[in-house]
Amino acid sequence: MARGGRDFESSLPADESAEGPPLAALEPASPILELVRKLKESISDKDRIINERTRELKEARRRLENIVASIGDAVLVLGPEGTIETVNAAALELTGFDAGELL
Repeated sequence: MARGGRDFESSLPADESAEGPPLAALEPASPILELVRKLKESISDKDRIINERTRELKEARRRLENIVASIGDAVLVLGPEGTIETVNAAALELTGFDAGELL
């Protein structure tokens, strides 16, 4: 109940709420609808770009993993902290360790 014993929601017409009229009741050229349309378009564009970049990164990682695996010399890939993140078969053969011991 609002102050003075009056219920604000019940004082509005049936098709409106405290947030305003339903979107369908706004004029087609309404600045609010145009902003909503642009926001939806922008979100859709961002989603498309993110999905595209994710796909590109996965493909680049797969190619890099294939290159490292096919190199005949021992390769150990270190992360920023200096920990071993990847080894190839030649590195395992040279060191005598298995991948579980090095990673």
